[in-house]
Amino acid sequence: DDHYKHLEYIASFPCHNPQPRMIPVHQLFSQDKLHGKAYYPDGTVLYRCDSTSGCCTGEKQCHPVHTDSVRLPFKITFLKDIEQHKVGSWAMEYHTLDNHTECACNNGIDIRR
Repeated sequence: DDHYKHLEYIASFPCHNPQPRMIPVHQLFSQDKLHGKAYYPDGTVLYRCDSTSGCCTGEKQCHPVHTDSVRLPFKITFLKDIEQHKVGSWAMEYHTLDNHTECACNNGIDIRR
């Protein structure tokens, strides 16, 4: 029946493999780091273990158990330069961010690199 098919479909998404997510810079960096700057791109794709990455039973939730660091380039310009119509005032910033590489169902976070 349809209900059983639905349950089977959900069960085909276990919490194990991180899923790609588009994450905007305002969720990656502190307000202090963002203040007065425009970032390009204004987000990036990272792999995540979260409540939408896979199914867990009971009170357990999908959390990362392994992560790897990735170093990504972002072009930035200062908003005051945009306001003053300065052309070519971009600078490159590199940021080290965490990619989740393995997920597991548990009650807390136990991350290993």
